[in-house]
Amino acid sequence: MRELGKRQLKLADLINLVGQGRFQGIHRVEFPEFAEQIEYAFQRLKALPRQAPPSRWATLFAEQLSGFGWPGSEALDSELQQTFEAWQALVSQFSGLDSVAGDCTLAQALRLLEQLAQQRQFQPLNRAASVQVLSTLEPWPDQFDAIWVAGLDGRQFPVSMARNPFLPVALQRRLNMPGCSPQWNLQHARQQLVSWHVSGRQLYLSYARSSGDGESAPSQCFDWSKAESLPAEWLVGKQQRPAASIYRQVIDNPALVDIYDDSSGVPLSTEEGGPGGASLFQEQAECPFKAYLRRRLRSDLPVEPEPGLDPMQRGTLMHRVLEKFWQAVGGSEQLQEMPEPVRQRQVELSVAAAIDGLIDRVPALGNETERLLESERLEKLLGRWLQQELAREPFTVEGFEQSLEIQVGQLNINGRVDRIDRLADGRPVIIDYKSGEVNRKDWFDQRLLSPQLPLYQTRFDDAAGIAVAQLKPNKLQYVEAGEGGLIPNSRAGRDDPPWPELRDQWWLQLELLASEYAAGRADVSPARPAVCNYCELQLACRINENADAADDDEQGLAGEESH
Repeated sequence: MRELGKRQLKLADLINLVGQGRFQGIHRVEFPEFAEQIEYAFQRLKALPRQAPPSRWATLFAEQLSGFGWPGSEALDSELQQTFEAWQALVSQFSGLDSVAGDCTLAQALRLLEQLAQQRQFQPLNRAASVQVLSTLEPWPDQFDAIWVAGLDGRQFPVSMARNPFLPVALQRRLNMPGCSPQWNLQHARQQLVSWHVSGRQLYLSYARSSGDGESAPSQCFDWSKAESLPAEWLVGKQQRPAASIYRQVIDNPALVDIYDDSSGVPLSTEEGGPGGASLFQEQAECPFKAYLRRRLRSDLPVEPEPGLDPMQRGTLMHRVLEKFWQAVGGSEQLQEMPEPVRQRQVELSVAAAIDGLIDRVPALGNETERLLESERLEKLLGRWLQQELAREPFTVEGFEQSLEIQVGQLNINGRVDRIDRLADGRPVIIDYKSGEVNRKDWFDQRLLSPQLPLYQTRFDDAAGIAVAQLKPNKLQYVEAGEGGLIPNSRAGRDDPPWPELRDQWWLQLELLASEYAAGRADVSPARPAVCNYCELQLACRINENADAADDDEQGLAGEESH
C-alpha cells in the first residue's frame, strides 16, 4: 500500500495484491490462506441485499467474521472470552432493533452497530487475580470481598457528565437526562455511592492530598473527619497498614450546589496598561465577557489553516492594491481625466505589483493558479469600485496606512488608518476599507458598536468626517458620517447630531468603554443577539443554555399560573 501511495484499497484491489506475480508495477504478496478469505468475503459482499433489517445484517456480519476465521477454533483465554461474550451481547442488542430501525442499507447498519459499540462500557475481569483495578463506570461483580475507591478529590467526584450537545438544554433538564444539570450529577453520585456500599463488602474511600497539579481538596460528598492519613510507603507495599472505613451517605445539603455571579474580573494594573488596538473597544462594546477573555486572558482560538488565502490575507492584499493604485493616480481629478483603457491598465499594474510585494508573506500567492484567481478577482472588484470614486466630490489621497497612538483613560491604543483623503476645502476624511457588512447605525448606538473610525478621528482636529469603503462584491458603496463633502447629497434626509456634538458624544462613549475594560467588567451581556453568531466563547459563557433554562423557568411559572 505504501508503494502504491494509497491509504485505502478497494476489496478487488486487495484480492489482486494477495497472490503471485506483479500488480501495478509492484511485487504481490504470496499469502494463499488470506487470499481465500478475501475471495470469500468478496463473494459474500456481492451477494448482500440492498436493504435488510438489523437481525438479518447481524447474521451476515457473523458469516463474514467466520469467513475471516474469527474467533477461530482454539480455546479463548478469560479476557478474550469475556470480549467475545460482550460482542455477542452487543450483536443481540443490535438484532433487537428491527422495529426501530426497519430495513437499512449496509452503510446504515454498520453505522448503527458502531454507535452501539461506542456507547457500551466494557472492561474484562481477570478472575485469577487477587487484586484488580477497574473503572467506576463498569458494574462491579459480587465476587469481591472488599472495594477500595481511590481518587475521590473535589475535581473527580461527583463526576461531571457531559450533556447531549444536539438537544436543547431546557428539554434535557425537563426530562432529567444524563448530565443535564449539576443537580443531576449530584444525584448520580448518590446512586454511585449506594452501589459501592453493598452489604457484606468492606468499603474503603481515599483521595490524594497532592498530585502533579498541586494540593488537592477532598470531595465534599463525604465526612472525612475520621479519615486516617496513610504514608506513601503504604501504597507500594513497604508498610502494612489497614485503611479506615469512612463511608457516609452523600450529604443532602443544598450547599453542595453553589450558585454565584462572577461578572467582574481583575482590574487592569498599571503594568497591563500597554498598547492595544481599536478592536479592544469593539469587543468591550459588543460584550464585556468577550473582551475580558480575549484581551485579558488571551483566549483567542488559533487560526485554522485552510487552502489558499484566508480572509485576513485577502483583506491585506486588497489594501495593498488600493494603495498602489492611488499612489500612481493621486486623486479624483487625475482619475476623471484617465480614459477607460488607461484606467483599466493601471488597475492591472496595481494588482500585479501588490501580489509581487506579498509573495514572501503569503506563500499561497506563489501558486500560479492561486495568483491567477486573485488577480482576476481583484481586477474585477477594483474596476467596479472605481465607479464609486468617480461619483465623489473632489479629493486628493494623501495618506496610506498611517500609524496613530491614542490615549483613552488608562488605555494606550495603537491604530492604523487605511487611508486619509483631503477634500477641496482642505479638511481630511478618515477612510477604512471593509469587505464585509457595514451598519451605519453602529456609530449611533449607545454602546458604539463600531468604534474604530470614531476613535481614529480624534487625532484630527479639523476632520470633516469618517467613511467606510465597503468593498463587498454585491454591495459597493461609501458609508459615511460628518459634515458632507464626501458623497454628493449624502446628508439629505439624515437626522444625525451636529458633527461637533457627535464627536463629543463619541469621546464620552470611548472613555466609558475604556473605564469598563480597566475596571475588569466581564459580565455576559451581548449588545445584540448577532454578536453571538460568530463568537467562539459560547462554551465558556454558556449564554445559550442559560437562556434556555431561563425560558424553561418562565414557561414553568406560566404553567403554574394557568393552573
